[in-house]
Amino acid sequence: MKQSSEYDDHVLNYNLSSSVSNGTPVWNWLINDSTKEAVHLFYKNSIKGRNTSYPYFSGDTARSFADLVFDETTDILGWRRSIQKMSAGAIVFLKTDYMKEFFTLFDKIKVPFVLITHNSDKSAPGIYKTFLSNTKLLAWFSQNPDTIHPKLHPMPIGISNNRWMSKNINVIALSFNKYRRPFADRQNLLYVNFKPLTNRDARIKVLEYAKKIPNAHIVKRAPLSKYLEDLGNSKFVLSPSGNGIDCHRTWEALLMGAVPIIMKSTLDPLFKNIPAIVIQSWTEVTEKYLLSFNFNHFDNTTASILFAKYWYLRLLSFTNRTYPLEPRLTIVD
Repeated sequence: MKQSSEYDDHVLNYNLSSSVSNGTPVWNWLINDSTKEAVHLFYKNSIKGRNTSYPYFSGDTARSFADLVFDETTDILGWRRSIQKMSAGAIVFLKTDYMKEFFTLFDKIKVPFVLITHNSDKSAPGIYKTFLSNTKLLAWFSQNPDTIHPKLHPMPIGISNNRWMSKNINVIALSFNKYRRPFADRQNLLYVNFKPLTNRDARIKVLEYAKKIPNAHIVKRAPLSKYLEDLGNSKFVLSPSGNGIDCHRTWEALLMGAVPIIMKSTLDPLFKNIPAIVIQSWTEVTEKYLLSFNFNHFDNTTASILFAKYWYLRLLSFTNRTYPLEPRLTIVD
């Protein structure tokens, strides 16, 4: 199965942003510019307040991929019945907080399946890593993985779920065309905007260090639109871990064409071949170090891992199923 190219994803994002700029909400754009299969795929698990972030990737987007969902919206007492009805190659979404309940029922599963653990700051697999050797588990995709294993694949936290930021998809889509500048034209060398009390010990040290860097734009809080505008006008973005290893800022920065700076972790495979800087220590980040990079060649690309389709294709690659849709890509003048 051929995956979307970087250019196709950039065109998709450009089209979406252009549509929203003309007053078309993302939902209407999806109906008008995609197939009915796309609407069903990305909204079949939606309930009130739990819509996908399509076409972008988020925790609730990963949830939308699943054939079975096990989280706070589902009846734990009914999990046993659901597990017994699983088909081979099923994609299972599990909120990481419920690993104990899920793996208690693991022996009831009779078919091979793909597992997603997400929508939590907790790490996985933790004490359940022995299940990685079970042949029924084809692959395990996890937010905040805490170990390395051939069958365990890091999955980004992505952008914030729609339920946390009202209408954030429309704001993000609009901001892509409105605020994303060419790398060379960005005025802020380094952008710093995070809550220091989230992961207090680490983040306060990072913040104090950032204050010593010339042309570091340090912001305490900003509305979503202003925050995205700042990202689109910044070359580099400090993105220290928060409650979990990963944080939304990393992926929001990439979407707006900024280069996130993150600490080395189990998430490292996600940052291969995309404009990101992985460091061993925050002391590496100096003005001279940042000025040594040139990411101009990424101006007309948007990393595929920011999009729903990329991750759905990755999941399907471990099953015998094929991608059921191809969104129409037409360049808007």
